[in-house]
Amino acid sequence: MTPIKNAAKLWTAAVLLAAGTPQFAARAGDRPDGPDEIEPREIDEPEIEEREIERPEIEQPEVEPAEVEVREVEPPEIERPEIERPEIEPVEVEVREVERPEVEEHASREIEAVEIGDEIDDRTDQSGKSDDAADNSGSGSSGNDSGDSSGSGGRDGDGGDSGGNDSTGGDSTGGDVERLDASGLLENLARDERPDRDDAGFPVRREEIAAMDISPAAVASLEAQGFEVIARRHLTSLEHDVVRLSTPPGMALQVARERVVAADPAATVDLVHYYGLGLTAGGRPHKVRSSDTVRPAAAGGQAWRVGLIDTDVAPHPALAQTRLVPWSEGRKAGGPTGHGTAVASILARGGQPTIYSANIFRGPANRPYTSAEVLADALEWMTEQGAPVVNLSLAGPRNAVVDRLIAQMTARGISIVAAAGNGGPAAAPAYPGALPGVIAVTAVDKDMRIYRYANHGAYIAVATSGVDVVAANAKGGMARYSGTSFATPRVAAMMGRCRADGAKAQACRDRLEHAARDLGPVGRDDTYGFGFVD
Repeated sequence: MTPIKNAAKLWTAAVLLAAGTPQFAARAGDRPDGPDEIEPREIDEPEIEEREIERPEIEQPEVEPAEVEVREVEPPEIERPEIERPEIEPVEVEVREVERPEVEEHASREIEAVEIGDEIDDRTDQSGKSDDAADNSGSGSSGNDSGDSSGSGGRDGDGGDSGGNDSTGGDSTGGDVERLDASGLLENLARDERPDRDDAGFPVRREEIAAMDISPAAVASLEAQGFEVIARRHLTSLEHDVVRLSTPPGMALQVARERVVAADPAATVDLVHYYGLGLTAGGRPHKVRSSDTVRPAAAGGQAWRVGLIDTDVAPHPALAQTRLVPWSEGRKAGGPTGHGTAVASILARGGQPTIYSANIFRGPANRPYTSAEVLADALEWMTEQGAPVVNLSLAGPRNAVVDRLIAQMTARGISIVAAAGNGGPAAAPAYPGALPGVIAVTAVDKDMRIYRYANHGAYIAVATSGVDVVAANAKGGMARYSGTSFATPRVAAMMGRCRADGAKAQACRDRLEHAARDLGPVGRDDTYGFGFVD
């Protein structure tokens, strides 16, 4: 049977089955000639009754919350055992009274200084030196009483032990010396004038500005702004006019300075700085035996001239062959004399000097001070006297007016010899010693070791003896002093004698440097300068 026939039979059977005809049971092959017409029947679909199902309501039982009884539990008491502490019987310790060493205090602490020459340590040994004179450790033992100091320093009155051989013990760095800033060493200077401070902390006069060579128009403009003229000073020999101006009420000093500079940029303007001897003078001197003295120069020696800007000078046998010419404006009854007398006696050792002595210090004898305008007047007087050499054993802050006057004096051929300063190896430069053209002198002991408190720096010119130096005591007799203050006059005397021979300032300076014996590193260095001179 072909596949087509099979398909036809299957189709016929399907039709018959759908129509419900029984003929579908006939055998295959008895197919009628054509398909019978099948009448479709309608089939009634049964109706399905939808019933609503009632959901039974479930009654929720009411549950009463159970009451929970909270019981308070008391912590059990723990019995702490008592520990019986043993009774310790205190041991009786014998306290020995120990003399406290003088310790360097911070500069802000007030310390009364003692003027050099007013108080002398009487401790001496058979050699005539103080009992600590042989101590070369530089530990210092003279206390914080200072001769002619600012009264501010805490270490041996701003200069160390003046009675001992106070050096670094060979250490050019100054050992373990704690350095006080220069501003700190001048902390209590001029305190009775209630000083103000400059930017570096140095004391300056309150509410005052100094102006040199300021124009009249500028002064008038400043007066219109509330400034007032306190004083005018004409420096005849140096050919300058100095005007002191009070600042307007409430105006800060730095602001006032800027106003004055703006009024006349060509003028030299600065604050009025204070100066003391604390940055150059050592501590309390030590009395020496009468046999350990320095004799005055013999009559008939070389005559030479030198200026001394310092304290007043007291009469003393060590100055018997010296001609003293005092500055009349600087004579103050009862003023300090110790420092100036000692320095003058060192100047007087060579030849027959004429010393032009300008006392610029005022204030209490144990804390003398001066100010920039007084120093300017003294420099003018030295120029008037024709002093070829000027000794300045003082140091302090840099001041524009003083700078200009000293520069003018050195340009005129006046030799300025100044102390290097006693601020210590790391201290900032001390002025006027650090100014160009000035001969800055540092101090060494008898073994050529640097003074422990000496400043170091590129401005140091030469070194000479300035530790445990025997010099005149203003109260009588002799005493030992240390500090760059007491090295300076030795060099000033050398320059004075050189100038007396007719040599010019630069030639004498060259001679001084060439004669120096090299110390420390080869060549010029910041500790000894060109070396030792004597």
